[in-house]
Amino acid sequence: MTFELRSWEVKSEGFPDRHPSRVRLGQLVILGDMSLGGNIVPVENLAECLRLAFDAGAKRILLPMASVGDIPSIPGELFAKFQTAFYADPVDAAFKAVSVE
Repeated sequence: MTFELRSWEVKSEGFPDRHPSRVRLGQLVILGDMSLGGNIVPVENLAECLRLAFDAGAKRILLPMASVGDIPSIPGELFAKFQTAFYADPVDAAFKAVSVE
């Protein structure tokens, strides 16, 4: 399992003036996988993935809805360190990744 955090800048052209001109995604980790049939599958070893993401400096996590059932296996103090959002499909994940808060 490999994690690589990169600092990305996304131009936010078309957003209203109240949004900054760039969105930074450097501390975001999107976890998940899609099967050949197009279904989003749960993240394997979710607690370990979150520990590695935290050690790499992640602050935001996007998780597939398919992994909601595994949340009780994550230590509470680890889960609380992230701003967590859930996605239903890859398009939903992409929109949530570039959302400006």
